[in-house]
Amino acid sequence: MITTAIDIADHAATAYIYDTGTAYIISIPYINFSLELARTLPSEDREDEIIAHLFHMMDEAECAGIARRITEATDKQ
Repeated sequence: MITTAIDIADHAATAYIYDTGTAYIISIPYINFSLELARTLPSEDREDEIIAHLFHMMDEAECAGIARRITEATDKQ
């Protein structure tokens, strides 16, 4: 499992990323968010998917920052 620190509305939170071998399960308990993404998605598409799923919860700039941190963490795998 990967953990990465993220900032949500000036609050420190942790994103948990579990690699199943075929997908990433992403969980951010602070905002009750989880998402499954295929490992075969290119980085840019993973980032876009995360933004799309977070967009209803917060503004686009904040979504983009969170998506970038999570994508960076998964790219290190």
